[in-house]
Amino acid sequence: MSAKDDIRSRLDLKEIIAEYVALKPSGANKWKGLSPFTKEKTPSFYVDTSKQLWYCFSTKQGGDLFGFIEKVENIGFREALEKLATRAGVTLEERGFQGDNKRRDLFEVNTFAASYFKAQLPNSPALEYLTRRGVSTSSLERFGLGWAPAGFDGLLKYAKARAVSERELLEAGLLSENENGRVYDRFRERVMFPIHDYLGRVIAFGGRVLDDSKPKYLNSPETEVFKKGETLYGLETARKSIQESGEAVVVEGYMDVIMMHQHGLSGAVASLGTALTQEHAHLLARQGTRRLGLLFDNDAAGQRATLSGLDQEIGRMFAVRTVLAPGGKDAADILLAGGQPDLETALAGGLSEVEFRLNAATEKYDPRTLDGKRAILQMLLPRLRPREVFDSVAIDLQRLVIDRLELEPKLLDQFLNQNRPKNGTGRGLDDIQMQGMGRSRSSGADEMRLAKLLVQNPALIAKLDGEATFESPLVLEVIKVARQECSSEAIMEHFRGRPEASALFEGMFVPERPH
Repeated sequence: MSAKDDIRSRLDLKEIIAEYVALKPSGANKWKGLSPFTKEKTPSFYVDTSKQLWYCFSTKQGGDLFGFIEKVENIGFREALEKLATRAGVTLEERGFQGDNKRRDLFEVNTFAASYFKAQLPNSPALEYLTRRGVSTSSLERFGLGWAPAGFDGLLKYAKARAVSERELLEAGLLSENENGRVYDRFRERVMFPIHDYLGRVIAFGGRVLDDSKPKYLNSPETEVFKKGETLYGLETARKSIQESGEAVVVEGYMDVIMMHQHGLSGAVASLGTALTQEHAHLLARQGTRRLGLLFDNDAAGQRATLSGLDQEIGRMFAVRTVLAPGGKDAADILLAGGQPDLETALAGGLSEVEFRLNAATEKYDPRTLDGKRAILQMLLPRLRPREVFDSVAIDLQRLVIDRLELEPKLLDQFLNQNRPKNGTGRGLDDIQMQGMGRSRSSGADEMRLAKLLVQNPALIAKLDGEATFESPLVLEVIKVARQECSSEAIMEHFRGRPEASALFEGMFVPERPH
């Protein structure tokens, strides 16, 4: 049996692919998920376990286990074979790193550097610092933490002795170059945090100083394999938890991620000094994320600012909430001080994006008035409309709007269906429509206002939804007359000599005071 056949017989295609894509059943022996090769909202990637084959309808590509690993990790067949052989426990002919004259890719160079930094950790100031911060031995190993020693050429000399060139180190962002063309180690006297892509490959580093030097944190520059806006620290470790629970928590720093994982809060990831992007959203979605928590150690103002500036794509794809860390401390310090119960309680709560958006609208406009309700609905309209069959954010927002503005659910739904945007805008709401959308328990003052509006302009009766209900006999009578005789004169003649006539007539000339 060939090595390839041996590997194929030991590994299951679905289990391997499930490490990269959140798969859901799609018939007998078939599974589906979001394509790992493109950004999409509807699953187009399928796996057939009976045939041990996969196919992506978005990219029109498919194949077997080896082809999947080649494409998803952007590596050649030999590298895919070696990776899967290690997984399956199959021995292949070895190819050493040292002395290999082929040009190494950036993943190999970064992995080489990570081994160097890790080897410097024992007896270093970094180990003392990490131990003091409560990092366990297993976490040191899991996250590959290390130390970049003092000096300008420690890594450079180590690499040259092992046939790794300056050019390769420069391209990986591990060296810097001054105006005279002299190259030197980029990271010096820093605790080193290897940064992996979601596949577990080392793509960059973050380094932290232990004194007051600036900058406190230094990241690798962006390279062919490292883009800050497309990378989440810790995702390669958090993937399994996210796929099982459907929930991810974004924290602010490396230590927060490490300590949360160490304490069993294993859905934690961190952005690398950037706001969450659409690329982050698609990366999380491919892992099956449905709920997204944003954990901050700043104040409520910062919490609101974050939600206000949140990329709409992220708000569309996930049920988002922000969480303020207890006491304004970061997650790592809370856990070190034994505050895990408080942190877990905070993570279970928080301010949802839905609540934030409604609160922002009701702070700007008065929900007690028709004008305020109309403005609130117009402000929220783009997010009230579901963008897919099951849009949890839109559903939750509709529920809160119905309750806060006291609207009839059926009539709000009808309005949203009838006012789908054309060229990005929808029709406005007039007072008649707003009155008609109100619940049957509308106040007498609101119903009286509706009666006055109909007297002023009986043609508005055409916009009044036939399913709207009212408690006021006067309003019902005005509506009846307006449907029969569509003129102000006819309505006033109908009520001539009755006590209600003066109130209706007055409403035609006296502006109504604001609520």
